[in-house]
Parts: sequence; structure tokens; C-alpha cells
Amino acid sequence: MEDNKVTSQNAEAKPNEGGAEKSLVDLLKENPRLQSEFDKLNAKSNETAISNAKSKWEEELANAKSEAEKLAKMDADEKNKYELEKERKAKEAALSKLNAYELKETALKIAKEKELDVSLLDVIDFTKETAETIKAKIETIDGVYKKAVETGIKNGFKEETPKTVVKSGDSNSSYLDNKYKNNPYYGK
Repeated sequence: MEDNKVTSQNAEAKPNEGGAEKSLVDLLKENPRLQSEFDKLNAKSNETAISNAKSKWEEELANAKSEAEKLAKMDADEKNKYELEKERKAKEAALSKLNAYELKETALKIAKEKELDVSLLDVIDFTKETAETIKAKIETIDGVYKKAVETGIKNGFKEETPKTVVKSGDSNSSYLDNKYKNNPYYGK
């Protein structure tokens, strides 16, 4: 266990004669123990990367194999129907994505015209909306946003009611009268 530890003295980069620090390669060449530790760490990371790639490849292969088996069991008509259905789904997904993009562009234009913060549109899922529902949602967001701003402004200018009020003849009043009796600007 003691051999696997790297002391700070060995791991520190010492300036070489040129005044620059030594590179990692130079340190590894000088210290074989560091080189072996570096190789172990590098091997572990390579093994992890290889195993991840292998599992992904095996999953893709299994999917392709099951697809091929499914197609092998089908006759020509069924194969054509299956391929047609697969292409139809891909087409619908592409159209949905295009529609969402176009709706988002339209929504951004509407929001800018209404001087609405465009970050508020992030709450809308454009893939599930239509032009009519987008307009209605923007109107709702605009109304809520303006009401919130108005409420914030009203609440910002409200003053709190004083907690205590000094009345004449009160003990506080007599205290003030005595304290400022010689002050000509103090009005009773």
C-alpha cells in the first residue's frame, strides 16, 4: 500500500534548467511508480469507454436483429405495410418538429409586438399546440404578466400605517413639549 502512495515531493513539478516547469511526460519518465499509476488509471478509463461502447453496440445489434427477425416472419405485403407505417411515423415526427419551430417563431413575433418578455414563452410546449391555442395562451400570459406588474407597482408605492400615534395630552406629547420648550420652531 505504501508503494502506491505518491508523495508531494515526487509529484511536484520542479523547474528544469530553462526555468520552466517539467511536463507530465518528464515526471512520468523520471518516476516509474508514477508511470505505473498513470498507466493503471488510463487502462481503467479505457476499459470503461470500451465497455460502454460495446454495450451500446450490442443494444443496437439486438434491435437490428429483432427487426430483421420480425421482417423475416412477414410476407411481402406485411413488410410493405410495416415499412410504410415506419416511414409515416418518421414523417409525422418531422412535421411535428417543423410545426413547433414555426409556431415558436410566430409566438416570438406576437410577444415582441405586445412588448412581452419572450422568456415567458418557455412554459409553452409548441409540439402539442396549434396556432389558435398559441394565440390564446399568449393572451393569457400577457394578461397575467401585466396584472402582476401592476400589482407589484401598487404594492411598491404603498406606505405602511404608523404603529403609534402621538396625541396631545399624551405622556409622549408632554415629553416633547418639555424637551423642545425653548425651540421657537416647535409648534404645539
